[in-house]
Amino acid sequence: TPETDRIGMISKLFEASRIAPWNTHYRNQLGLQLARDAGKSNDPAQRGLARTEFFSSLAIDPAQEPIHANLAWLWLPDDPFKAEIEFRRALALLPDRDTLHYGLAISRLATGNEPGAIRALALECLVDPMFIASPLWTRPDLAAVHPQVEAQLEALLERAGSHPAMPGWRKRDLAYFHAFIRWWKGGSAPTGEELAGADDRQRAFFATAALPSPAATEWP
Repeated sequence: TPETDRIGMISKLFEASRIAPWNTHYRNQLGLQLARDAGKSNDPAQRGLARTEFFSSLAIDPAQEPIHANLAWLWLPDDPFKAEIEFRRALALLPDRDTLHYGLAISRLATGNEPGAIRALALECLVDPMFIASPLWTRPDLAAVHPQVEAQLEALLERAGSHPAMPGWRKRDLAYFHAFIRWWKGGSAPTGEELAGADDRQRAFFATAALPSPAATEWP
């Protein structure tokens, strides 16, 4: 079915999901296509149809983290309380999945739970360190809680770095991330020891940043 034939594609997926009602894959693909159309139209009814398919898939197999995540994002514009429930269900299955703590924070901000949102944002930064450099981080509602998030993140980094079960390579990653935050906020660049936890591109970036006046073509 051509990608341009949205009605035909959805019709075939609906047919397949009814012929093989035990198969979650067809229901998930149908839900994703409906969700995609809902994203373009911003139609609450369309979001409801997508949620129905995802719920029917979870009734067969509830241990589907991506489907709980999709449900959470679909609930967010209509019911942030239900969105939070689905974000938490997804995170119970995959606690270090990036973007989900961010979504949880947005749902909590929408319901007035600022302390819960602050903790979720700190965890998002911990599982996805580069989130702190994302344009999403500059949203006005997030910018308002930056100091509290950074304080919680600092505590999380200290606790993680000193945990006896933390492998050495991960401690190096955390040390680099800690240094990156310092630099991103206007402090000194990571030291050579701190760059041990960086990858080749990150090391190349800071090597270029250390040049007196790097040309645009020299940046990795």
